[in-house]
Amino acid sequence: MALIIDPDLLNDEATNTGATEVFIDTAAKRIELHPGVGNLDATDGVTEKAVYSFLKEEWTGDPHNKNLAAFPFPMVPITDEYYELVEGWDWADTATRNAIRSGGWTVRNTAGNVTAMYANTQSLGSVASTDQLYYDNGAGRTDYPVTGPVNHAVQILSDPNGDGNFSDGFDRRLSFEMFNREQGRLFAQAGLGDLSDTTMANPKAYAFAVGSGADIKITTPDTGIDADSNGVPDVAPYSSMSITYIPHQNRGTWATATTYNANDVVQSSTDGRWYITTAGGTSAGDDTNLAGGSDTGVTWASFSGERQIGSTWYPFGVVLDAANSSLEQLYEFVQFQLRQSLDIDAGTGTVIGNTADPLLRFVGDTLQTIQQSDGTGVVIDNFLPADTNRIELEDDTFTTTRRTYPFVATLTIQFGDNLRNDPSAEYWVYFTDGVTAGQEWGNPGAPLVNDDTGAPMTGMVLGSSQAQHTFDYDGNSQAGRTPGTDANVTVVGIGLATGQYVRATGTIARSTTNTVSLVAALERNYANP
Repeated sequence: MALIIDPDLLNDEATNTGATEVFIDTAAKRIELHPGVGNLDATDGVTEKAVYSFLKEEWTGDPHNKNLAAFPFPMVPITDEYYELVEGWDWADTATRNAIRSGGWTVRNTAGNVTAMYANTQSLGSVASTDQLYYDNGAGRTDYPVTGPVNHAVQILSDPNGDGNFSDGFDRRLSFEMFNREQGRLFAQAGLGDLSDTTMANPKAYAFAVGSGADIKITTPDTGIDADSNGVPDVAPYSSMSITYIPHQNRGTWATATTYNANDVVQSSTDGRWYITTAGGTSAGDDTNLAGGSDTGVTWASFSGERQIGSTWYPFGVVLDAANSSLEQLYEFVQFQLRQSLDIDAGTGTVIGNTADPLLRFVGDTLQTIQQSDGTGVVIDNFLPADTNRIELEDDTFTTTRRTYPFVATLTIQFGDNLRNDPSAEYWVYFTDGVTAGQEWGNPGAPLVNDDTGAPMTGMVLGSSQAQHTFDYDGNSQAGRTPGTDANVTVVGIGLATGQYVRATGTIARSTTNTVSLVAALERNYANP
């Protein structure tokens, strides 16, 4: 069947046996629909306009001799997608409301006072027939009564006695988010902030773009993350990952004679670091040493959400711990958590996963964090060094430019058989040029090139076919090197029993594929009787 838009496909009956699509109950002033009966498909439903048109025809023709003209007409059209049920008339039950499409409504009692409002909510985009869409309008996750695309009414106001005081009901016209979050599919959500309407003041039709598609970055099934299916990751490495929310309010640069509240965060103009106050107060003094008491009016402490990227400190309020795993595994963990009905905050607060803001997105192979709807930034900790160049962060202060770490280049040293087979074989990496005179290879003061952690590039071969080292391309200034430029290097290797001395040159460019080969001649003359 299909969505009913033609009132001729609807029928009433004299008494309610449930055998027709509609029953008009004049005694109770209720309109009852029977989804799954006759032409009324339980999934596709009927437009509100078609029901309105059908009622007009029933009132004019009165085919079942109900003396309908003796009763107030139930509906007043405001627009094609917004009607009012008046004079005490209402829909009979939840099944009836769930069958109405493409329209919202207000319910008024016999005194003309509003007792309820229902807005029509529609999904836009590609929604699979198995996708379970849900919404949150202030009461947590609520599933739609069908899977696949939706075109359904959601109650946004309840005032049973119609007195304008909602203490006996609720008013949820200011908040609405629709979600599409399925395992192995791209997440989508949209709310009033994505529309020109900032509230649901009028119970009309609202459409939300929640189309989805296959997520190629999700390759692990839920049971590979949560073996006992209780919503808590218990399989390594996911069981070691976490999401921590840090409550705070970013107030920008510290200022004197300013009132600060508990959990406010400021940046010192002196050292560029970020500080948080747990008690608040009115600032005085200066910001030369906030943690040390230079503000005599407010007590400040170092903010645990700050991170140094390059030479600059940035504030974040959500910390994702990757537990030294790949970005793809972290992404799988986060997406799993964002489908759970449990508290996913490893901190002291409570954040329910399936209604929390999205945290991550992949753009190609680059993982971007997503600033939260309240302006809170998201950072990743304990990621693999090899993934450094694939991370883009949105901090509290993000507007258009994401934060990226200084580029980490990779140098791969490949060893020939004679070094690999020599248990005593070692290697060293020096600068060839581009440094202060006397610091190049060939000079007694030549330093070893440091990796991005500050450790020198040297080591034992120990049978390996290669050794990899990361290099702070944008930050390394050893021996007068100019950061952000290619580094020419000399790599030296030597063994005892099988590997002769060998030297090779190469370049560490802004790349992760820099390679130098050390192929030593076979040692035939070394002897130590």
